[in-house]
Amino acid sequence: VRLGDVAASNRGDSDSGSDETEPVAKAPSLPLSVSVGAWLLAQHPVVDQVRVQGLEVATGEPVPSCLNLGRTLADDAARVALLVVADGTARRGPGAPGYSDERSAAVDQVWTSALADGRPDVLAALDPNLATALMMAGRAPLQVLAGAALGPRWKGTLVWGGDPYGVQYAVATWLPHGR
Repeated sequence: VRLGDVAASNRGDSDSGSDETEPVAKAPSLPLSVSVGAWLLAQHPVVDQVRVQGLEVATGEPVPSCLNLGRTLADDAARVALLVVADGTARRGPGAPGYSDERSAAVDQVWTSALADGRPDVLAALDPNLATALMMAGRAPLQVLAGAALGPRWKGTLVWGGDPYGVQYAVATWLPHGR
């Protein structure tokens, strides 16, 4: 998968059979979340007709920075579409990466309901400290979405939600209200 001139994975492997020990220069590679987004975009024919930009948002990015980045992205062009790749809590049971924390279900209900209801204000209010405690790496990207979407009304649709492997995931779409 590629996004512009950057490949999703390029380990610098060579099949030349040579025993040379010279280091092989590595091309930059995409972070996993951006790779998934690039793969999803590659499935859609319109991707060749629009400008696509991949951004990775650090898990610990402060809320104001996330909201400002979202606003900047939304103001950058007349029409903007965001594909946000973000996961929920990773402490949803004994098989979860972070084992179990009874607060996870409630937090995941808040953000998945916000996606279903088109509520950027709820996403903007996610608590970064609680998200960190619950191993919710997607809090910051969801707040970038919130920053981009604050203001107008949105029609949200939760397409899928579940917690395989003890991590909450959701697939949702937002369209401007009335569309």
